[in-house]
Amino acid sequence: MKKFETQMKLYVLDSRKARVEWKTIVYNFKQKFGIDPPSIRAMQKWEALLDRTVLTAELMKDLNKKLPQIEKDSQLEIAQNLIPILWKAQEEGQNSSDRGWIWFFGIIEGQLGKDRFKRLINEYFSEPEKSSSTETKEAKNDE
Repeated sequence: MKKFETQMKLYVLDSRKARVEWKTIVYNFKQKFGIDPPSIRAMQKWEALLDRTVLTAELMKDLNKKLPQIEKDSQLEIAQNLIPILWKAQEEGQNSSDRGWIWFFGIIEGQLGKDRFKRLINEYFSEPEKSSSTETKEAKNDE
């Protein structure tokens, strides 16, 4: 029996909570995760037996198992890529903080793809509470 990741189960539960039909969930699951979804019957069992609290605990357990490797990978990425960018920015009289953030956004864009990254950034700034809190932080950073 194939074990599906917790985030996949959460996706199914969230879709059902939003009253999405099973056939649509099956189609979207394959598009989102790039693998064949479980049977509708299996997903119905998830719906009957699992809730967000249980899955959140499971997700945290999965994450805690992965954290040591994530930490090593992050340290290596920073040492090999970010630090040289920051030194170069400083040598060239550029704002090293801005260069660091650009590097960070490049990583996110690499994970999401250019179109999805742009769409999410635009969505983020179109939310009224986000743009007003961002403007406040920008004003403090510019002082």
